[in-house]
Amino acid sequence: MSQLKLYKTLTEPCEFPTDLKGFEYRSYNGTVEDRAAWAEICKNGLVGDDADATRFVEVIEEANGYKPENVFFITENGNPVATITALVQENGRGWVHMVSVHKDSRGKGLGAYLNQIALAALSKAGCTYVGLTTDEFRVPAVKSYLRAGFRPVLYEEDMESRWLFWLNRYGYMNIDCYDNDIYDEHAFIFTLKNNGRIREGNGMMKFEHKSGNAFYLWNDGDLFDLGCNNLD
Repeated sequence: MSQLKLYKTLTEPCEFPTDLKGFEYRSYNGTVEDRAAWAEICKNGLVGDDADATRFVEVIEEANGYKPENVFFITENGNPVATITALVQENGRGWVHMVSVHKDSRGKGLGAYLNQIALAALSKAGCTYVGLTTDEFRVPAVKSYLRAGFRPVLYEEDMESRWLFWLNRYGYMNIDCYDNDIYDEHAFIFTLKNNGRIREGNGMMKFEHKSGNAFYLWNDGDLFDLGCNNLD
């Protein structure tokens, strides 16, 4: 199953955080100790439990748009406890990569700081669009991305039904979405609501909820059953 995808437009400059309430942040320093710390933070979700410093090279240094100064750590008493990488790619595109908080430091609001740090770095680099991928089960991460202004991208056929299920399960009333890849000139935004209705986006589509199922109505009149049940 494909991952969820979210995008954000950077219409205004983003600033680095100034007060992390007992935490600090810094860039990757190029040492094997930092690479090992990165692997330890990313266990329990992003890399295998046997991951070590060599995994950093494969996942981070070989990524498109990698710059060592854009790999960030949040530290507590000098010890890295969270990480995020901001990739500066072509055509004004930024990408948020390998976001993780050590299992012993979760629940402290570090996700919001990580997002702010990455967005500030990408804004400073001149990026106008930022994307990322994640999974439904990473609920705190998805919520933090939504709070940071990222919006779902319905880039595959099942994305509408998956996002509707997610909205309903976690109590969201509605959310703005992109209908496809934001870098496509035909992409536009509409509002997905968990009661089965979508505000029309640029006059091109609407969503209706009938008999417990979700249906999608395109301009040409085709009706698609998305298989979403119990949305009310």
